[in-house]
Amino acid sequence: MKKYVILLFAVVLTTLAFTGCDDPDVNPGGTSVQNMAGQWDVTVNEIDNNGKVISVDPDKLGTITMTTYNTASNSDKEMWLDDNKNFYNFKFKVDVNYAAYTFSATQRLYCPADTTNKGTAIVTNGKSLNNAAKNPHGVPNDSIVFVSNFSDDPPGLVYSCRLYP
Repeated sequence: MKKYVILLFAVVLTTLAFTGCDDPDVNPGGTSVQNMAGQWDVTVNEIDNNGKVISVDPDKLGTITMTTYNTASNSDKEMWLDDNKNFYNFKFKVDVNYAAYTFSATQRLYCPADTTNKGTAIVTNGKSLNNAAKNPHGVPNDSIVFVSNFSDDPPGLVYSCRLYP
């Protein structure tokens, strides 16, 4: 009798072991701007109004890390552009055309969390480009590029930010 109880217990345990893992995988989904969101290692250059580089890396920052990510509303019409305090200490929402993978911003407070800073930023020609760059190891990467200027800079000072120039 003891032999049958052990055998029955082994069969039940084996059955539970195989059926316990049969739950379907949960698809967590993504965000509305997931193909434009990411961490970007960019260089910042000063450019003239025609887009010609005037000064390469004028602040001698080298390659800096910026991030783009979805807003709390998870809309495909806007996303955060954040330099993670690596360049101008900016973090603000930009308008997104998700179908074209472009973004821009007009006169946005560039550091809305800092109530003493009333500086504004303008972003133009923002693009997220799929597999348009190669990382230092030669592997294809997505790329980001945009032009920005800040109200508290001298007039005409414009920056170009781009991934792997």
